[in-house]
Amino acid sequence: SQDVQWEPRRRVNLAVAKLQGRDPARLMLADLALNPTVKKFKTLTSLTRIVLSAYSSLPAATSTATSTGDEEGELLEVGEQVDRLMALATDPNLLVRHWSGLQTWI
Repeated sequence: SQDVQWEPRRRVNLAVAKLQGRDPARLMLADLALNPTVKKFKTLTSLTRIVLSAYSSLPAATSTATSTGDEEGELLEVGEQVDRLMALATDPNLLVRHWSGLQTWI
């Protein structure tokens, strides 16, 4: 049925959105919204607040995406996308929430 979204296609579409310059936090949140554990424990609202708080270190002009009506938001300039990715990658509140099996110290 066409109602069922095929997982490989969804992942390819996510990769395309990243390459197009979509807001990385919005893409992450869209992906988290489909996560069965997030659904089970109803944690999307809290995770949204946590993920978007990573942007608080950015200048006001780049800290929030202005939506163009689609769920991922506007297309970002390369520098702005890099700034947002770096904010997400270095935010201590997000770093402590990584999967424990990731073993980033190795």
